[in-house]
Amino acid sequence: MDRWYTAVEGVWDRSFGRIFPSKKNQEVKKKPWWRIALETFVFAVVAITLIWNYLFQIFQIPSGSMESTLLIGDKVVVWKSFDGPALVPGWHRGPHLPSLSSVEYDDIIPFVSKSYYSRGPLFELFNNAVLLATLSKVNLDKVDGRPQVRDLVKRVAVPSNMTAHFRRGELELELPGGVRMSEKDYKAARKVKDRTQRLVRASAYDARERILWYLALKREGLAQFGPTREELNALEQALRPEEQRLDPVSIEERGASYYAQLRPDDSKRTWVRALAGTYVPEGMILPLGDNRDNSYDGRRYGPLPKSAVMGEILFRFAPLSRFGGVR
Repeated sequence: MDRWYTAVEGVWDRSFGRIFPSKKNQEVKKKPWWRIALETFVFAVVAITLIWNYLFQIFQIPSGSMESTLLIGDKVVVWKSFDGPALVPGWHRGPHLPSLSSVEYDDIIPFVSKSYYSRGPLFELFNNAVLLATLSKVNLDKVDGRPQVRDLVKRVAVPSNMTAHFRRGELELELPGGVRMSEKDYKAARKVKDRTQRLVRASAYDARERILWYLALKREGLAQFGPTREELNALEQALRPEEQRLDPVSIEERGASYYAQLRPDDSKRTWVRALAGTYVPEGMILPLGDNRDNSYDGRRYGPLPKSAVMGEILFRFAPLSRFGGVR
């Protein structure tokens, strides 16, 4: 028994003796304080980096696109379960570890923005350690003096194998087989609570569509049959500042429908693509913000691969007044 214990102690000393010395080695030689401090710091950095990249991540909400579910500055904890974290930290387009769960409809997902410019895995690895150690207060990844927005948070609004249509900012889903349902009806059928909110009045779309009808007539040389210049100016002035930029996809589809009425025999069929909607292929999802009229989301950059999803939001820990789960 003593021989077995001595053998195990020898293996431990050779493998981990420098960090976790046995009592025998401690008695023989004590480490200087600076070496203990350095080894403790290195061990803490490695542990924090592994936790950040493979298990959990602290994330701060960068915009108001998810109001009122998540507010600007809210801090949440993300569990990296969907499709597995990147095998090489910072290399998001590389191989991933096996997933522990799958992305489902209505999940709130953090993911890497398509417009994010990466400075390489080593830089991201170091910056991630700094972010975690400072609870996201210090971000070294900056462009022109401003922190670069890498991670976004949206909700899975359209699952795979469906087509999204937008009318006056409202989402309509086209299911396999051609059946169409409004987002509200689809959520009701799946017993999912509707948490979307709107900032734009219906009258704003009335005004914008009237302007679109004028532009379609003008393109065909028929502007004299549309609204007058005085009416157009009045329509523009009636729009609130937040209504000047309406849902671009809704506007594109409506403009295409007007053009289709005027030129149904157009050989180029320039309006067909807009009316076809946005198809979400297998293995992808379409993320949208809950605050539909103030969200840069899948309507602009299209469907997102499930492999780009970083994980699942477990709970919000700051501010303390809003501590709790997120749905």
